Amino acid sequence: MDDSQSGQLIAILMSILLYALLTMGYAALSNVRQSSLTDQADEGNKRASNTLYLLKKFSQIGATYSVLAVALTFVIAVFAANLFLQPQLAAETPAQGGILIGILAIVGIGALTIILGRSVPEGVGSAYAEPIALMVTPLVSAMVLILSPVTSLLMIISRLVAGIFGGSQLVNTVTEEEILSLVTEGNTDGTIEDNERQMIFSVLQLDQTNVREVMTPRIDIIAVDVQMPLAEAMNEFIESGFSRLPVFEENIDNIVGLLYAKDLLNLWRVGGLENGRTVRDLVRPAHFVPETKLASELLRELQNRKVHMAIVVDEYGGTSGLVTIENLIEEIVGDIQDEYDVNEEDEYTIDPNGLYTVDASIDLDDFNELLDVDLEAPETDTLGGYIYMRLGHVPDEGEVIDTDELTLTVISIDGRRIRKVLVERKVPVDAEAEENSVPDDSSGDDSSTPLADAS
Repeated sequence: MDDSQSGQLIAILMSILLYALLTMGYAALSNVRQSSLTDQADEGNKRASNTLYLLKKFSQIGATYSVLAVALTFVIAVFAANLFLQPQLAAETPAQGGILIGILAIVGIGALTIILGRSVPEGVGSAYAEPIALMVTPLVSAMVLILSPVTSLLMIISRLVAGIFGGSQLVNTVTEEEILSLVTEGNTDGTIEDNERQMIFSVLQLDQTNVREVMTPRIDIIAVDVQMPLAEAMNEFIESGFSRLPVFEENIDNIVGLLYAKDLLNLWRVGGLENGRTVRDLVRPAHFVPETKLASELLRELQNRKVHMAIVVDEYGGTSGLVTIENLIEEIVGDIQDEYDVNEEDEYTIDPNGLYTVDASIDLDDFNELLDVDLEAPETDTLGGYIYMRLGHVPDEGEVIDTDELTLTVISIDGRRIRKVLVERKVPVDAEAEENSVPDDSSGDDSSTPLADAS
């Protein structure tokens, strides 16, 4: 190999090295946690402040990276072709197989560029994002400034071309699956906390959740008759702890509006509750939505209308339930407890023998997660609904349903509504783990610890 060829090989290796450094810096700036940089900047770290300032121009950083990456790739390709292929093409009698060897050598250089120039440094930059980002900020800032005329022109041309095809700007399309994958990776490496991960998942799932899944069912609605005296309505507010109540005329399927506790308090302050006035005098309009409406759409709708409650109607126009803005927010952030709510853990209790006493209104998905089972009931959302579906009739207390993994015993009924269910595993979890099944001979009467009676 003569000096010319040695120089070209060194140029190829140096270009790959520069490409690697460029990729590593861009990956670091893409993945660095700005909250950590902000904390350091607040403590007087000048390098962190400079990095935060640079990140405000991230679109220019991306354009600069693209320009330099293309330039380096072109340089590598030219030198590789000149080193391995040009001598064979220029020779009067090329060596047998020389051209093929040259092509294979160029392909090898391309593979080396992808591995050492992109894949490896991208991983390193992502893994050590913060120290690398702080280190490369001065160099990247200089490159962004030097290439700004070129990158600005390219960005203008890109927007013009995008406009021709119906878009005013370039948009990176990211699928929901990619977002979930990134969030899961962030949670695994500790970048994203468990509660943050769950909240992001819940936000994305809101578009797949309909109102029927989050509403308060019809049977649990506390409503007042339109003819009820206001003094009695005040007692309903005090006993229920709610600030808004649906108002019906004749029956619950004919909701005519909402009654606000605030309106009653204003009247009470001036002594206006004892003058024979009824709920009809203070009724406000209600907002009605179908069961099939998506929770995400309803949340935006309630925000735009500046209302906090909607009445859910079924396909026949009857009242199916009601949903509040709190119900929708809880789908994102989890249960919001106030002084009137029953604690979430009161949905079930566990006795020393491993028997569960479960509220029949528990969401079936939550029940499956709690017991690590897979009960399916497409037409219902609760454990009580699952039992009704399996039996096909109103159960009596003590009636039993067997599944592959559980024995469900109805232990409390209020009218036609199932209140409490005793749940017993056929094979205890500990026994499964130890491959040593021990029969549970305890009876439901001796071992169950039911919750306080629901009102």
